Amino acid sequence: MRDGLAAAVQIAAGLLIVSGVSKVRFPLGTAKALLAVGLPHGFALTRAIGLAEAIVGASALSLGGTGPYVLLACAYTAFAAFLSYALIRRIPLASCGCLGSSDRAPTWAHVAVNGVACGAACLAVAVDSPSLREAAVSLGLLAPTFISGLAASVGLLAFLLAHGLTRTSE
Repeated sequence: MRDGLAAAVQIAAGLLIVSGVSKVRFPLGTAKALLAVGLPHGFALTRAIGLAEAIVGASALSLGGTGPYVLLACAYTAFAAFLSYALIRRIPLASCGCLGSSDRAPTWAHVAVNGVACGAACLAVAVDSPSLREAAVSLGLLAPTFISGLAASVGLLAFLLAHGLTRTSE
């Protein structure tokens, strides 16, 4: 369980890095989403949020441990709460801004992904899940395969969030 959980929390951390960098590079989607729900917004704030996301994701991925995993759980809780609020209130969002320039409206699938990521981070705290470095060292020669699989999983999940999970039936 501990190894599978390590992979899940590392995928969540990697996705947070991708999301953060996307917000830094393409802040418009997030700024619009924040404006739509009546929160402070703007490119500088969105880029600061993106930078914080990337730092939290990188620290969870590289360091592991209680602090980074708690911050990772908090980030995903905030995303789930933000999206749930917008969806429940039926606030039209052209994009949640999670992947920068993507202009797909968020769905409950986005909330579910955020909830699973939050749960993985919480469990990682409870069982003292290893960081990516610790997991790679313990895998020895299999480490490149494991890291490649994590990178592919992060890329696939980012793609699905941007294109696949946001499609609605017409």
